[in-house]
Amino acid sequence: MNVYDIWMDSNRKWARYVTIEGPVIPLIHEDVRTLFDRQPRIRIERDEKSTPCTSKAKPGDFSCLDHGPLPMFSERAKQVLEPYIGKSGQWLKLECDESPYWLFNVTNVIDALDESKSELLRFADGKVLRIARFAFHPERLRDQMIFGVSQRPLAHNLVTDEFVRLAEHHKLTGFEFKRVWSSEVAASTVKAA
Repeated sequence: MNVYDIWMDSNRKWARYVTIEGPVIPLIHEDVRTLFDRQPRIRIERDEKSTPCTSKAKPGDFSCLDHGPLPMFSERAKQVLEPYIGKSGQWLKLECDESPYWLFNVTNVIDALDESKSELLRFADGKVLRIARFAFHPERLRDQMIFGVSQRPLAHNLVTDEFVRLAEHHKLTGFEFKRVWSSEVAASTVKAA
């Protein structure tokens, strides 16, 4: 079993997007959930600094709005993924002239991180600042496709092999899967990106 952090592709083959109108996306998990519950109108457009319209970058099936922590899926990706991950989060339709997109708030936050085998950098008050190396309790990952960890719920959009296989089977674009843990490899050899 493997766990991956999903990122936008690093070769900029796929377009990236920014908010042009609407509320600012909060960085606190509870505030994000409240935002999604309100279903605000958020307009987005291509990030001209990162992937200008004159570039060869095309709208992909995956991106991150404002290069932030929340995954953004195309209409096609939503249709493919929703039956599998729909109960793991909230969907928010975005307004985009280039292509229909949906923001996804991962609400499936689980206590699966094995802190004794992970490498955690902490604030003075003990809260987790960063997860430098992941280790998981494998039994807590059963039946999981996409999730966050309770120590840093918005910092990582973690997925398992099932999600990767589904995305690859349907040829979904824009993803870069960075493996952060493997049950078959010693945890100390797989560092977070």
